[in-house]
Amino acid sequence: MKWALVLSGGGAKGLTYIGMLKAFEELGIEKPSLVVGCSIGAIIGAIYALGKPISELETFFTHNYNPTYYLGSNVTTPFKTLNTIINTTHVMTNIVNGKSLDDGKKLYALFQKLTDNKQFSETSIPFLCNALDVYTGNEIVLSEGELAKAILASSAYPIAFPPVSIGEHLLVDGGASNNCPVWIAKKYRKGKVLSVTLSKFNKNERGNYSNLISLVMRITACVFNNIKLEKKDFPDFWLDLSSDIPTTDFYNPEKKIQLGYELTMAKKDSLLKFFKPGFMGFLSRMQTKNYIKKNYTI
Repeated sequence: MKWALVLSGGGAKGLTYIGMLKAFEELGIEKPSLVVGCSIGAIIGAIYALGKPISELETFFTHNYNPTYYLGSNVTTPFKTLNTIINTTHVMTNIVNGKSLDDGKKLYALFQKLTDNKQFSETSIPFLCNALDVYTGNEIVLSEGELAKAILASSAYPIAFPPVSIGEHLLVDGGASNNCPVWIAKKYRKGKVLSVTLSKFNKNERGNYSNLISLVMRITACVFNNIKLEKKDFPDFWLDLSSDIPTTDFYNPEKKIQLGYELTMAKKDSLLKFFKPGFMGFLSRMQTKNYIKKNYTI
């Protein structure tokens, strides 16, 4: 069965995707014919689409990754979340000067390393990602050129990182336009669409929005919660990997990867039914439609 994998944004929660992909391999689920990603989903999705072993991705994040190192010179303090590593002086200086909190240069270098400086045309699985064009306000589909620059644009969260210029576009995080772009998979590839989301909107959340990044993230979530989903936004299967992981805490990746594996294996029966060949698989896929329409959230 041809199918497309759509990975939503969600910051550090996206490290659970590595565990999910491990579970997919263990369950013998065939690889998708298309990968679509937004923000952290674009980062993990691009590396996966290149055909790199999941074990290699896991090894990097568990042994060779220090989030503080990949932030620019403005970030100097060694606290454990991106919410707190930027001190007040730098924040105020950069706001007054109209700059982002980080210049994104080290992050770009990281993405070049992870993608081996390859182009979209060199992926083993076709890959697409989205971003928001601040000039036009339109959602842009990135499908050609340098992978590293595309995923940098797709994950360039406003305030935290500067917009990325690609062609005639000035781009920021895809989550600012569509955090789970199912429509892209439906437009560019025939077949079933499996989307993965990382959080559900909590109307009773009483978080500590003590800094700009966490506040903007919450406001963005509020905006999307009030958008009515259209037919093009609904996948054929929805894998929910919601957790209480802070979106800005990239530390302890082992726990996040393991959680992604466990959450995915907890849905093992439903996943295997969805991918089941023949008439029984067809019936199973039909049964998921009503549930998704009632419960699906991006």
